[in-house]
Amino acid sequence: MPYKDCQLRDKHKVFLFIFDNLKIMIKKIAVIGASGMLGWPVAKALADAGFEVTALIRSSKNIRPYPNLNWVEGDLRNPASLQRLLIGKDAVHLNLSVKQTEKETDWHPEGQGLENVLQVCRAEHVKHITYLSSLIMNYQDLNSFDWWVFRLKQRAVETIRNSGISATVFYPSTFMETLVHQYKAGPFMLLAGESKYKQYFIAAEDYAQQVVQLYKLNLNGFHEYTVQGQEAFTTDEAVTIFKRNTAAKQLPYGPRLDY
Repeated sequence: MPYKDCQLRDKHKVFLFIFDNLKIMIKKIAVIGASGMLGWPVAKALADAGFEVTALIRSSKNIRPYPNLNWVEGDLRNPASLQRLLIGKDAVHLNLSVKQTEKETDWHPEGQGLENVLQVCRAEHVKHITYLSSLIMNYQDLNSFDWWVFRLKQRAVETIRNSGISATVFYPSTFMETLVHQYKAGPFMLLAGESKYKQYFIAAEDYAQQVVQLYKLNLNGFHEYTVQGQEAFTTDEAVTIFKRNTAAKQLPYGPRLDY
């Protein structure tokens, strides 16, 4: 065999070796925050895609039966319950959030809770973590703006980045579901102030498919992706479209709240 051909074959083998080591096989996925507005579509999509999905639930009374989806009762404050969730799992998807009632000095799922998860992930040799973060947290320190919630989310990303575990972070813009869960109040759609800036709304189900595709790629290392729709709308425009295309079209606008 000519030397040149040997060189090409050797390089090909090296390439395949490197490529294989950049990939990890994911079959069993745990989901934390699966019962929430953004976690439930992801849990369902992963189960529908053929992954073995196990979700954490605080109380068995709140279990939502779904094919190929199992539940483990537990809490982020309880490492033993996290071990029951994560034992034998290849990956974990984190859908954590800050409640409106939380204070900076409180215990936080994205703070102490995340540390508990990572500790158990290391012990159970979890291969990959996916984490839903926030795109708007980048406003932190912009024009001297400071909010402890954004600082908490930035620390969470850095904690995951430095965890030694392969991970992917998603940075979403605005989810369409917020129109129902945040703007809709009884028979009204509440709008605060003047809507100046357009947002790239995305549906939670579309985001869930992005998570599914990520796991199908079996990527190793640390990755970050922006999650947003293809067309931008102001909040006023989005609410108008929402009313026109859903049952909410019969609902009147509520009073505009100016702050």
